[in-house]
Amino acid sequence: MDKLIVNLVNKDSGTENRKKFPNIANRYPNSVIIERVTCYNLRKNGGSAGSNVTLLQFPVKLSHAITAHKVQGHTIEKPLRVAFDLKSIFEEAQGYVMLSRVQEIGQVFIIDEFDSDKLYPSKKALREVERMNSISHNINPSVWCKKDKKALKIISLNCAGLQYHFKDIEVDEKISKADIIHLGKL
Repeated sequence: MDKLIVNLVNKDSGTENRKKFPNIANRYPNSVIIERVTCYNLRKNGGSAGSNVTLLQFPVKLSHAITAHKVQGHTIEKPLRVAFDLKSIFEEAQGYVMLSRVQEIGQVFIIDEFDSDKLYPSKKALREVERMNSISHNINPSVWCKKDKKALKIISLNCAGLQYHFKDIEVDEKISKADIIHLGKL
């Protein structure tokens, strides 16, 4: 076997390759033709000892395909690369799931062209973000946590066990917001 013929889905791919092999390309349109590679005289560490070997192979790299749903929760680690077909996106947030699996942008190859209209968030997720922001203590601090120069914040604590809980009082966020700390013994 001298050549490996790989049929491609995209008819525009492999046009330069087919020009090298016009006779085969006529019989197998939309394909690429991969020639056999031959290596001779394999020796360990470039030494004189070894065997004469003829290695015949086709330079084809194994690749895998996975759906956007199946890849969710996975990480595609460097140096692996990913080709994304954004035209195949049919659900909200699906593009974000696909594109967020890599560790760095250099791993991403977009098939054909980048269509930003295919990247859109989930309306349900946006509503949930709005709901969470509306009850967030970071965005909406309680009256106690707000800085107000006109207010005087006083806290009262039972200090019967003060020596055992002094460190707890020092790191308590609510107690640290008080202007005055009243320590009493019940």
